[in-house]
Amino acid sequence: MSFKYSWPIVLDDDQPWFTDTTIAKAKNLALYGKATQSDLIKNPWSGEGHASNAIDGNHDPDFHHGSCTATDLQNDPWWKLDLLDEYVVTSITITNRNEVPERLDGAEIHIGNSLLSNGNSNPLAGKISSIPGGRSLTFEWKKGISGRYINVVIPGSNRLLTLCEVEVYGYPAPDGENVALKGKATQNLLLGNNFASNAIDGNKDGDVNHGSCTQTEKTLNPWWRLDLLKRHKVFSVVITNRVDFFSVRLNGAEIRIGNSLDNNGNNNPRTMKMHVFFLLCISMMPWFTDTTIAKDKNLALYGKATQSDLIKNPWSGEGHASNAIDGNRDPDYYHGSCTATDLQNDPWWRAGKISSIPGGRSLTFEWKKGISGRYISVVIPGSNRLLTLCEVEVYGYPAPDGENVALKGKATQNLLLGNNFASNAIDGNKDGDVNHGSCSQTEKTLNPWWRLDLLKRHKVFSVVITNRVDFFSVRLNGAEIRIGNSLDNNGNNNPR
Repeated sequence: MSFKYSWPIVLDDDQPWFTDTTIAKAKNLALYGKATQSDLIKNPWSGEGHASNAIDGNHDPDFHHGSCTATDLQNDPWWKLDLLDEYVVTSITITNRNEVPERLDGAEIHIGNSLLSNGNSNPLAGKISSIPGGRSLTFEWKKGISGRYINVVIPGSNRLLTLCEVEVYGYPAPDGENVALKGKATQNLLLGNNFASNAIDGNKDGDVNHGSCTQTEKTLNPWWRLDLLKRHKVFSVVITNRVDFFSVRLNGAEIRIGNSLDNNGNNNPRTMKMHVFFLLCISMMPWFTDTTIAKDKNLALYGKATQSDLIKNPWSGEGHASNAIDGNRDPDYYHGSCTATDLQNDPWWRAGKISSIPGGRSLTFEWKKGISGRYISVVIPGSNRLLTLCEVEVYGYPAPDGENVALKGKATQNLLLGNNFASNAIDGNKDGDVNHGSCSQTEKTLNPWWRLDLLKRHKVFSVVITNRVDFFSVRLNGAEIRIGNSLDNNGNNNPR
């Protein structure tokens, strides 16, 4: 095996795979994890040597600049990264310190889901022969290695482990989410009201008359296509057929997956052939989980904690700032999941005031409007105070970043005029000429409506509506925007 520094090392060979660019492209998963190590070198209050230094995003290889880890001399020293969830790891980059770089020689990388022997018993993924001072070495696995914990361990007696940065790239392990629900469906011809989007509405009802299946007219090489709106690694496709005697019409259909729109996407590689695309009630089960508004998601688990001071014996694991965001609510300090400072003036941990909390109990602060911010601090004003926290949980949602979440939704309307489908209004095209095929339109009716299902609850900060450009633009006058969680009266009873 040849080694090149600051370049990938390919440890296995397999077929290429589709990647979801929202997660896999240049996102360092280590930044969102939690790091621990077997021991901490002298002077813990100095900031030098801490396990978290290897996942702070700082590649500075000078140990004395405070961004590298270090253990004392000991047997089999180790460093462990908890990714907080299982990922398929495709590459790891390790940056060595400038001085005494030979100390990292022989270090092993282990990846897996076990905490046996502090994670050091997980499968061996790679071994470092040597890394020159201040340089980086990348290990790459095309197939990926699945695991939650990544350990770097140096076998042997009287060894010292130092890491200046560890970067981890990959994607979440498959979780069975149906990402078809977030896509956009089209087909070459429409028969009746059997719209392409019916096959990704989450309803597996195989009775065509119930309105949840797609169907084309009879034609040469009929097709149905799903745009996932971004690249995914697809693990499975589940297709539900109609239930009547016309079910044989699906025999011989081909499934093609790829990134090309040549020939309407039908030139993409064929993955399998069924025994012609006339109708589908379909779902897709890849891995990507959208966390735009994760319900009851504790954001603290993905943060980085610091505090004003660390109580005695830092190598014991007790008292560390990160203990308050490890997901463990155990209130017994000696079980190792609480923070602690020494007695000092104004101790703090990094927005309400705590009057009192009974031992072992929890207190929740709620702000209906929400408070925007990146950092959350707990501080006790006063002299000779000591701060201990057994768990801090934070719930909220990302601050507005301008993302158009309508693109991931599903649109419907009460009546259809021509080919002016409801989905045209969320295709990302603002062309106001109705004849260009990117506007929605209903027939004339009492109280016409158009509805967007965001597929999960969001806090909506703004809605931008583009009107048609001709003299019929006045038809939109007096339209109401209603937002809520009810489908009563087709959603039109939600608050205006």
